[in-house]
Amino acid sequence: MHKRGIYLITAIVVSLALLFQLIRTDVFLDWQHVLNTAIRGEQERQGEPAEDLAPDHFVIIYDPENVASVFARHHLEEMLTRQKKTSESIPFDETVDEIPAGTCGVLIAMGDLGSLVSVPAIEQYVEDGGTAAVLIHPDAGREPLPEGFLRQLGITSTGGCFPELKVYASLFDGLYKDKCYYQDFKRNDDGTYELPRLSSGYSPKGLELWQDICGANYFGIFSHFIHPDEIFFKETGDKGWKELSAGFDRYLREIYTRYSWLHAETASECADALGDIIDMDYRTEQLADGLRIVSWGWQQPLHFILRTPHTVEWTQGCTVTQLDGDAWLIEVTDADARLYWAKE
Repeated sequence: MHKRGIYLITAIVVSLALLFQLIRTDVFLDWQHVLNTAIRGEQERQGEPAEDLAPDHFVIIYDPENVASVFARHHLEEMLTRQKKTSESIPFDETVDEIPAGTCGVLIAMGDLGSLVSVPAIEQYVEDGGTAAVLIHPDAGREPLPEGFLRQLGITSTGGCFPELKVYASLFDGLYKDKCYYQDFKRNDDGTYELPRLSSGYSPKGLELWQDICGANYFGIFSHFIHPDEIFFKETGDKGWKELSAGFDRYLREIYTRYSWLHAETASECADALGDIIDMDYRTEQLADGLRIVSWGWQQPLHFILRTPHTVEWTQGCTVTQLDGDAWLIEVTDADARLYWAKE
């Protein structure tokens, strides 16, 4: 095929891909339209003239040095005009000091995601309750959004759009150079939870298998993720669904054999359990013939792993299951629980 034809086809494909990304932005704009409609309805109920409400105003951040970004800016301006919204376009450079008051949303159309490492004005806008959307051009490849930018623009903005969102699940560990969103198990100030996954894949081995073992022993959990498109990964090689399924079956059997005491929970249920762990406290008291556990601040049964050379004969306010040798799983169901040893 002639080189000119190849260039033409490539340009068409890239343009169509960008248009697809931009069309998806309509969802963001429609959400703002719904929000504005609600404001108009509230004004009418209060006897105020709805026509006095100013049109929705958006800010477009673009890169004047990037062709795709300039094209996106032009398309967004036309889209907003058709929807009877107003906009102003601000070139992305160090002069972006603040987002104008009264802005309904910020649309960011950048060709190079690396330049989004620090945008204090946008971060502050989102932190104050504003909403932003990032248009990722296909040429940006799989480069991840920088962690700090994702935390401010992603979590804060997503929480504003979806107040029912309860759990964020990303990576627990990784390399700094990957600029991924690494998180620890915790509860955020807004009541949402961070529940990272420790491993992924259909047949983890090596480091990821060790991470599962450490997670079960240190946190008492098994948190795993499967990429639905893993069959297309270069690391998968020539394996088909049959081989991937068989590998995943072997992997789960090994986890279950090692940690049969684990029980399944959804992310929302796990968040509730983590909330209990954060809120609760406990004290133990050695008895002449057993152990007393006094606990408070929890809503659902607590779980402890106890190592003792004694054999548990009977209990009050809790149940026990022997795991292996001197290890016992305790499920506390009463604020004052007691374990009694068998006579030796």
